[in-house]
Amino acid sequence: PVAYSQGAVAFKIPKRISPLPLRFNRHMWLRGIPMLRLGVAFMLASMMNSGAEFLIRSYLNTQGTLETVGLFNAGVTIVIIYAGMVFSVMESDYYPRLSSIKECSKELNICVNRQLEMNILLIGPIIIAMMIGLPIIIPMLYNTQFMGMLGMTQIAAMGMLFKAMYLPIEYLPLSRGE
Repeated sequence: PVAYSQGAVAFKIPKRISPLPLRFNRHMWLRGIPMLRLGVAFMLASMMNSGAEFLIRSYLNTQGTLETVGLFNAGVTIVIIYAGMVFSVMESDYYPRLSSIKECSKELNICVNRQLEMNILLIGPIIIAMMIGLPIIIPMLYNTQFMGMLGMTQIAAMGMLFKAMYLPIEYLPLSRGE
């Protein structure tokens, strides 16, 4: 008997039952070009985001100290992690629902408006709790030396409210494959 790893078994058994038809022809490549364009756009947007973060950190390092960069990183991490929970839930639910609407219509408008309302209702209390609770949360998560990031973190939390408002609209071209 031949010993297979779990991955090999998962691939070999279905292959014996029904072989995987892999045919790459010109027509298949042409059908995949819109998906490739979308992937390249995602990659470029991600690279631009990383580049902007790098420039901000570089600026803070040259104008301030390494301690300033550390406070910035810690503050951004707090805000993005907690607000990111809402945005990841939105992404997994809203995007497929939005993509299923075929044409620009009243149904599309209702879907976007409902998502916008849900985002504000979900993230609003989180932002309020963060802004009020950050003086307590920061020493609990880090220590009192990190209190220098309080103001920046509160402003960044307010920025997440604006992100919650424009993100449902930002998903419109993405759901159309544009």
